[in-house]
Amino acid sequence: VDFRASPARGGGAASLVVRVTNRTQHALRDASVSLGGHDARLGDVPPGGSAATDPKRKMGPFGYDGVSPEAEGTVSAGGSSVPVRLRLPASVMLSPVRGRTMEDVAAELAGGAWHSVSVRRSAAVGVDGAL
Repeated sequence: VDFRASPARGGGAASLVVRVTNRTQHALRDASVSLGGHDARLGDVPPGGSAATDPKRKMGPFGYDGVSPEAEGTVSAGGSSVPVRLRLPASVMLSPVRGRTMEDVAAELAGGAWHSVSVRRSAAVGVDGAL
């Protein structure tokens, strides 16, 4: 199981596209994903294949409450299910400072005008005796 997260409308939450990959030699019959009360049917997943939830109808929103926000639920197929816990990436909540757009950020990162400064300090500063 893997997923792609994006900001949900209204902010403060994420919407997910979830993909199930079948790494077995047998088809997964009638696969589905259930996360936090949101359900999606994936259908049959052939051996070596994968199926994903509809990118136009993302699962969620899942809020960023608490220290390590996550979406919990199950992946089911053929009458069996396994629990899953997806940790929501903090990067979904990043946004440019007021007055800037994501296009501004992309242009800055793509440009070659990066600057770096290094300072070398002795490890023995403030320590009696040599190391």
